[in-house]
Amino acid sequence: MDSKQKSTEGNVVMYFNEWFIEKITQYPKDLMSDILSELHLSQKNLPELNGFNQVVFGVVEIDSPFYFKIEYIKQEQELATFLDILEVDLDDYLDAINDEKILNTNGKRESKEVKSNRKYDISIRFNEEE
Repeated sequence: MDSKQKSTEGNVVMYFNEWFIEKITQYPKDLMSDILSELHLSQKNLPELNGFNQVVFGVVEIDSPFYFKIEYIKQEQELATFLDILEVDLDDYLDAINDEKILNTNGKRESKEVKSNRKYDISIRFNEEE
């Protein structure tokens, strides 16, 4: 039986599995906040592939670049469910650029000032599904 968590900020909804939540909460809050912001800005642009997990790569910069890989599943006409996050090196990220497997925020980025003032209030609800 799988559980899904939902993060809400106003009318923003993102779905995560338990493993993703467990891993991302191990990062410092500012890094976690930037990653969640990138996922929020790009989740509608993620490719749909019914029944199959996919990966996408991203980068956020606090003091230095942090490159990461996200595993997710996105069914047709649904929001993505984020399954896993893993830190990767620059070479992996550059390969992802060549393979066109990077987060696409359509040019939207939050300024450092906005990010530093943002406080993510993450509420988690467990929805039991078969």
